Amino acid sequence: MRNITVKDIMALENMKGSKVVAGVAGLYREVQAVTVGEILDIGNCLHGGDFVHTTAWFMREMPDDTEIGQWTREIIGHGAAALGIMTKRYITAIPQAIIDIGNEMNFPIIELPFHLTQAMVNKEIINLITNYQTDILRRTQNALNYLMETMLNGQGLKNVAEILAKLIGTPVVIESATFKLLATAVTSEQSLEFIIARRKEEFLSFLRKRYSHIRLENIEGKSQKMLRDMYMEKLELSTETSSCFQITLPVLVKGNLYGYLSVLELGNQLSESDFAILDQSNALIAMELYKQTFSFIAEERCRNEFLSLLLDDKQDNVQMISQCAHILGFNYKKPSLAII
Repeated sequence: MRNITVKDIMALENMKGSKVVAGVAGLYREVQAVTVGEILDIGNCLHGGDFVHTTAWFMREMPDDTEIGQWTREIIGHGAAALGIMTKRYITAIPQAIIDIGNEMNFPIIELPFHLTQAMVNKEIINLITNYQTDILRRTQNALNYLMETMLNGQGLKNVAEILAKLIGTPVVIESATFKLLATAVTSEQSLEFIIARRKEEFLSFLRKRYSHIRLENIEGKSQKMLRDMYMEKLELSTETSSCFQITLPVLVKGNLYGYLSVLELGNQLSESDFAILDQSNALIAMELYKQTFSFIAEERCRNEFLSLLLDDKQDNVQMISQCAHILGFNYKKPSLAII
């Protein structure tokens, strides 16, 4: 599932009659909000990904194109996704300065028809965004249930990686805190080539150096999304014939680093829905790695206790020896050889 774009907005029923007059190359900019822009400092009110639309009444008071151009550049600089301007009400045509900037910066400039009210624009875009976010929640919950069932059935990290690769459509790599390989899932022959390239010592050394800056005192109490924003970075990965981007997320439990979850972008970029699934998967992988670490420590203690009991040679240790042997899978009643 990809994110909402300006092109998706233009395909809405009530947006018929609207026309892209500049910045056609930017129609794939992502839209996350809709904002009415009827004041000069509207840029300060934007959050990023805004579809800004205006009746342009304030433009009548702008003396020249310089001021109009500055206003346009400010909303672009504050992360707007597109600008829709209604004509035939307060202005007869979109100023040429705005059109030129739109083409220069690949920023969509859209002429809105007279009949399209601001309320209609807001309603259409808000409904689209709300439905998209609902789909993200539904898809994420279904993925979480699927992955949780896999973990509860004891199928391990290999199955988790394969399910995750199918859900988001990209290769997946799960590694320990020292980048020891724990599980992989490929989606094509090409993806296997990239994973092989990624596991080369040269790239692993780069990753160890890149992620050695993670400060555990800075991650306590942070959400998965906050941690993703703090530490996620797209890194280019190349083979002899092509290249892709890889994204690595730290796997954390109670402020402790247990491993890394990595995905490779071979085609389309990951959507917000994909990242939501990764965040949930990250938490489940963290639980599994934590469980494995705890089990390893417990087994080591049991092994040491078992060896101590065997060497102690006390008659009252027989029951405890039997219990330890059962836990470790040993049958101490059969002939055995111990080498110390």
